[in-house]
Amino acid sequence: MNVTAFKEAQEAYSRGDYARALQGFTVCTQELGDLSAADLSKFYHLIGNCYIKNGEPANAAKYYQKALDNSSKSRRPALFVNLGTALLHSKEYERALEAFQAALDYPAYATPYRAYSGIGAAQLKLGNTTEAGAAYREAALDPTNPMPAKALVNLGVCFMELGRPADAIVSYETALDFDLDSIAEAKALSNLGQAYMAEGRVQKAIEAFQTVIDAGMYELTPIARHDYEIALKLKDRLDSKMPGILNRMLAKSAEDGR
Repeated sequence: MNVTAFKEAQEAYSRGDYARALQGFTVCTQELGDLSAADLSKFYHLIGNCYIKNGEPANAAKYYQKALDNSSKSRRPALFVNLGTALLHSKEYERALEAFQAALDYPAYATPYRAYSGIGAAQLKLGNTTEAGAAYREAALDPTNPMPAKALVNLGVCFMELGRPADAIVSYETALDFDLDSIAEAKALSNLGQAYMAEGRVQKAIEAFQTVIDAGMYELTPIARHDYEIALKLKDRLDSKMPGILNRMLAKSAEDGR
């Protein structure tokens, strides 16, 4: 291997200059005969990562497969997840699903939530909402998952697709109990507002949507914006009728007290 080119590529990789790193690693592919299978796997893994960072998932998938072909058993689950992610971004959803599921065939895999999250994403793309929800639930419950909120939000999306807004509300509210970055929190609140509307909880929907708008960090989607406008109209209509309703209630109470 061209040691100089490899070191320069590694330095570029460490800096986040993945295009330059890829150029250097590509030069190194011309002389690989002296590498062990384990080192070759790690080398192909690096190239796959560079392709992912450069927005070329199809090429990344090829190199992740090469890495798998030369990897030790302990490294295979993580590589299967990388492969699945690359295939997912390449819109090869069936193959992505197979790769994510293959990672779970290794009981010693330390972070199964990554595979479950990938399965959920692939199943959603394939239109299998129930299966996607089951996978996201496993990802959220995995004790190794340091941030289950993302899986919970995705689980909420599945519940909404299945016509179960009450369950979606629970998922979104639970996700919001975790520390989310501002954009993720805004998206979760927007989704929560839509779930409230589906349940007929107009005031709660308005509060969720208004919180997003006031933060100014995230623009409501057209569907969420439509729900927000409908919620405001419903509230205005109810408020305009409320005095008459109260008067009738008071009059009835007076009559009942005679």
